[in-house]
Amino acid sequence: MAEARSMTLSKNNTGIRQPMRLMSRLLGQDFVFNAFWKCPHELLERQFKRNISLNHLEVGVSNEFDFTKRLKANGRLNIAYLDPSADALKKARLATEHLKPRLFLGDLDDKWHFKHHKFDSVNLNFVLHGMEGDFEERVNALCMNARRCLSEKGKVFGSAILRDRIDTNALSEFVLNRYNKNGVVNSENDSYRKLERMLSYYFAGVKIEMVGYIVLFEGRMKESRKRGKPEMEPYNARNNVVNLTSRKDKRRANARSSAGAKLRPQIAG
Repeated sequence: MAEARSMTLSKNNTGIRQPMRLMSRLLGQDFVFNAFWKCPHELLERQFKRNISLNHLEVGVSNEFDFTKRLKANGRLNIAYLDPSADALKKARLATEHLKPRLFLGDLDDKWHFKHHKFDSVNLNFVLHGMEGDFEERVNALCMNARRCLSEKGKVFGSAILRDRIDTNALSEFVLNRYNKNGVVNSENDSYRKLERMLSYYFAGVKIEMVGYIVLFEGRMKESRKRGKPEMEPYNARNNVVNLTSRKDKRRANARSSAGAKLRPQIAG
């Protein structure tokens, strides 16, 4: 697997992350992470630098902030973006023209197919709490998709706002209540323990840590029971098999073809 330890990040002057866009602009990103989410922003940066490879997929760029935008040019670096918003992809490309990223348009909860291309690292930074659906459904979708596009020794990592904590903070709880009520985030019933179990089901060497209201996680590709093939049965808390019983799941299943989601590369404009 291609290593990226020599890559460096430029100073962060413009990074703004959803769903704290307005607060970040008014108060500053570091202040928001420390005051509201009780998690030093530097931890996310260290995680990124520790896990990124020279062949990397960044998932979800609609938040208008990711560390790839601060990567310095490297002739060996292969960066790809995946997002359901064409506008967000175009903005991400403009912000990282020096990296010459490849763009893929597709829903994050549909199947990701990159033909025969595999990535050595996949970043799910602040993606989980921005998706619709229940917690188990969202984690299953992200983990199964990450496995489909990871190389044999590839790594997955990411972070999310998680409400599942004991030592709550009144200000943070107020902000999360408003965000959940207004549909900005989806973290009302998220579970740290379930996330840990599900990540361990899909990946090897899982490391997970709760810092304030932010959960940071990472793991590496492991073989499935199908002789090393990436496909696995979806995780289920009872029997590790997901039954498509909800109306939403049935509608999605019927709408998908055997080819999965239509990822359209290289958006023009």
